[in-house]
Amino acid sequence: MANKTALPTHQNYSTAIVTPQQSLESIAPTLTADQARSEVLDLLEHNNGCALPCFWGIIPGETKWSEKREFLRSISSQYSNDSDEINSEFFFADLYFPANDIQGPWDLKLEMGIHKDLIRTISVSDFDVPSYNLREFLLSNGKPDEIWVFTNSQGFVDSPSRIGFLVSLFYSQKQMIAAFGRGRADMLSDWINGCIQYSPSLNIWSLDNPFSFPEAANFFYGNNIIEDGWKKLSEATQGELDVDRFYETFSKQNTEPCFRTPKSLWSSP
Repeated sequence: MANKTALPTHQNYSTAIVTPQQSLESIAPTLTADQARSEVLDLLEHNNGCALPCFWGIIPGETKWSEKREFLRSISSQYSNDSDEINSEFFFADLYFPANDIQGPWDLKLEMGIHKDLIRTISVSDFDVPSYNLREFLLSNGKPDEIWVFTNSQGFVDSPSRIGFLVSLFYSQKQMIAAFGRGRADMLSDWINGCIQYSPSLNIWSLDNPFSFPEAANFFYGNNIIEDGWKKLSEATQGELDVDRFYETFSKQNTEPCFRTPKSLWSSP
């Protein structure tokens, strides 16, 4: 996991240090590559018949790793496992995914944290399917509890014309973050106009103590979002959007979701 802390209990977060294996091991899958791609695409489109935070039939805190391990390995192009001294295990995998003009040649990334044979955290990224666009995601999962935004005012140092635009939807009761992080943004005089594109990365968890969004971001990404400059949606848009208006607007709008934020709020990267 990104912050390399233990999974099972809140008191262990800061004391048990884990060093995940960095290299992935190639395997001989039980499915052909085409069969695995078809299986992954079906899971992304139909989620094995369950609703988030259940993911592909896996419910964090309830589903046993021993029941899903061989299947997940069978749809992985490569994977690795790591473990620590307090009965926690970590699974890192590249999953076969059909390449297309948007997705590119890379594979879907899947990470899981396991404690005493229970899957406790799920992280998935690098995919794009219509069922996970913003409108469909809002209609399927309802209004988030909080929405956080990050961008910058002058583009990246190595690419001044490229402006990062990140929007994270936080569901506290579902213990889930959907981070739409592959958006685009354009400078418009004193404003940055940002648009959400592609599917989000997902982080889902079942841990002993509830997370706030800053705590969850620190746990999964190793970021201090307050210091990094993330802002709640209402602050980022100076009151033009709040969570209610965001949900009402973009759950009904069938075009590219865009909104603006004042350039003066954001520093250069």
